[in-house]
Amino acid sequence: MCAELPNDVIVYGFAFTDSMSDTDMDELHESLMAKGHLLENVVFSTFDDDKDRCTWIVAANKYLKDDDVRDVVDFIVDNEIEDEYLLIMQG
Repeated sequence: MCAELPNDVIVYGFAFTDSMSDTDMDELHESLMAKGHLLENVVFSTFDDDKDRCTWIVAANKYLKDDDVRDVVDFIVDNEIEDEYLLIMQG
């Protein structure tokens, strides 16, 4: 069974990072604007994933709890639409 998106959530994109302190928020903003999203509509939510040893960042229309961030990432991965939603590439 594929993961589902939480109700009433518009996902603008996602990214992952080793640590939030290393995240270039300007790069996230630029990527969102390049996709035509207005930054004033974007709320960033995060989930620290101990299993994958990273922090997942989801840009959406509202704040998401940890479980919702995981569901969004799982949905994107399960449906193989990462290229459509990925905001930054970790180097």
